[in-house]
Amino acid sequence: MTVQGSDMRMDAPLSLRDVLPKIVQELEAGQTLDRSVFAGSVFDELAALFGLNDAEIAALALLAGAALDRRCAAALSHSGGSLSVGDLMASLPRLDWESLSSGSVLRSWFLIRVDRALNLQDSAVSIDPRILDWCLGLATPDARLGPYLRPLAQAGILSDPHTKVADGCAERLADRVSRGGTGHSVIVGEGPATRDAVAARIAQALTMEPVGVDPAFFELPVVERSALERILARETVLARVMPVFALEVFSAREASRLRTLEMPTLILADEMAHRVALPPGAE
Repeated sequence: MTVQGSDMRMDAPLSLRDVLPKIVQELEAGQTLDRSVFAGSVFDELAALFGLNDAEIAALALLAGAALDRRCAAALSHSGGSLSVGDLMASLPRLDWESLSSGSVLRSWFLIRVDRALNLQDSAVSIDPRILDWCLGLATPDARLGPYLRPLAQAGILSDPHTKVADGCAERLADRVSRGGTGHSVIVGEGPATRDAVAARIAQALTMEPVGVDPAFFELPVVERSALERILARETVLARVMPVFALEVFSAREASRLRTLEMPTLILADEMAHRVALPPGAE
C-alpha cells in the first residue's frame, strides 16, 4: 500500500481537544458521527495520510474521544467495561468487519489496538498511544522505537561533486517512492561526516528529517522486527522522518533485510561486501 506523507504541518489542523466537545455532544445526543464533526481536524489529516474511509476515520475519532473523556467512553460501551469491537460497530453502522480485520489499514498501520478475545466482536479495542499523542499535537516518537533511534551528527558542508551525487540520489529516490511508496539508497565510501552530510541533503530534498537507527534493529527476532518495521514506517508518514542505518560493511544479509522495509531508507557504510545484489527499489 502506498501512503503519502504530509509536509511539516505548516497549517496546523484542529487538534483532538478542539473537536472533542463536538464528538461528546453528538454521542450524548444519540447521533452517528459524520465527517462534518471533525472537518479540518487531525482526523481529516489521518484520512489523507493512510487512505481511510469515512467510517474508519470516525472509528478513530471515537476511540480517541473514549481515551480522553469518560462521557465518550460511557456513551460507547454497552457493558460498562472496556470498549469492544461490537460497541464500536454498534455506534458506527457503516463500519464493516473488514475495516477491523488483522489486515485492515487501521490495524496493519498500528492506528488501533485490538486485544483478541474468543471472537472479534468481544475483543477490546483502543486507539494506539502514538496516534493519540499525534492527535494531541505531541511529536514524541513511538516509545517502542526509542531503544533503536540515534541522533545523527551535525551535517557538514558538501563539495560540489558530493552535492551533485546527493541531489541525483534524492531525485531517483523520490521517483521510486512516488511510484511504489518505498525506496532505498546505499551510500558507500568517503568518510562518516561526508556520508552523514549526503544523507541529510537527500532527506531534506524529500522534505524529511534524517534519524539514525541502530543496526541492532536488523538483528531482532523476525516477529518483533516485522512489527517494529511497520511502526517505523508509520513514523515516516506521521513525522516525516527518514531512517538512516550506519554500518561498517554492507553485506548480503543487510541487503536481504531491505526487502521488508516499506519506507524510504538510507544505508551508510564504510564498504560493501563483494557481489552484493541489491533488492528491487534500491541503488
